[in-house]
Amino acid sequence: MSQAASTMIPLLHHVVRFPIAALLVACAASCSSDCPEPPDCTGADAGQEAEAGDSGQPDAPVEAIAAFCDATLGRSPKVYQTCCTEQEKASGTYRALEGTAAALAWECTSKLTRSAMLGRIGLQSEAASGCMQAVAEAYDGAGCGILVLSFDWEASACREVVQGRQELGQPCRYRYECADGLTCDGYNDGVDGTCAQPPEAFTCLVLEYSGAADDVVDSLFGHHPACAPGWSCAHTDQYGQCSKTVGEGQHCIAQSDCDAGLTCRVGVCGTLPPGAQGAPCITAGDCVAGMFCEVAGGNQGTCAPRKAAGDACSPPGGAACRGACVSIDGGAQGVCVEFCGSG
Repeated sequence: MSQAASTMIPLLHHVVRFPIAALLVACAASCSSDCPEPPDCTGADAGQEAEAGDSGQPDAPVEAIAAFCDATLGRSPKVYQTCCTEQEKASGTYRALEGTAAALAWECTSKLTRSAMLGRIGLQSEAASGCMQAVAEAYDGAGCGILVLSFDWEASACREVVQGRQELGQPCRYRYECADGLTCDGYNDGVDGTCAQPPEAFTCLVLEYSGAADDVVDSLFGHHPACAPGWSCAHTDQYGQCSKTVGEGQHCIAQSDCDAGLTCRVGVCGTLPPGAQGAPCITAGDCVAGMFCEVAGGNQGTCAPRKAAGDACSPPGGAACRGACVSIDGGAQGVCVEFCGSG
């Protein structure tokens, strides 16, 4: 999934518009994290490593970072804990989804704290306040219903919260540590890379595609494209090839495929906004929040409201329901059921 794609935070397993969207189901089965059990981690290693790293007087607003991460990515596990019944909490689905949400919140605090203690990032207080306020309004207004809605990370100030301070040629552990426009080349778990210009017409890397929680958190801050301006990373896994972006009316798969200022809607670059009920779609990302793409046959469908408990749905595990779509016969047909107060 490309960092340049539109980003939203959902709470259930619906694949919508934010890297975490796909994660809450796909990542639940395969996510890796530096902290396999987030509630038991303290983040002490980050501070110890920072003390042994760069010298000088780093700017480390650790309390502000913890508050920011708790008020944003930390909202998701709290909603699961509050809205789900004891019976739902005993299910494997709940453990996977809530655990993934908790891992993302922990990675946010852990990684940003380490970077700040090394003096590699600054925290933009005005953007942080705006992001936290936007998250609070979305979550408080929807209650448990946020499970089938989403928060628009891109439309808020959230991406601007972290300012990378590492310039060209300086060490980096994550892309967000680099100044905007640069990427972090050669970094890996526990190993620094180097801030570099993103490539043209060469192999590109999209780590968050793997679903690892730390890679997803890395993709949420600043502007660090996998390819140079005017180029897009076309990929089906972590590695891809930089290719030229395309203009209005040209075919696209992700928004990053389109020239600057254009949006990928229904597989075509243009300026169309998300579709209301009845509008054509290929994925839920083509529709306004709260809708899904109902496909009767072929690849194209229409935007439709999510279905209520008891309605037929297909496929099981898809985004058709307000709650969850579960199989009724072990096959492709399902029925909508309530899940964690939403349905």
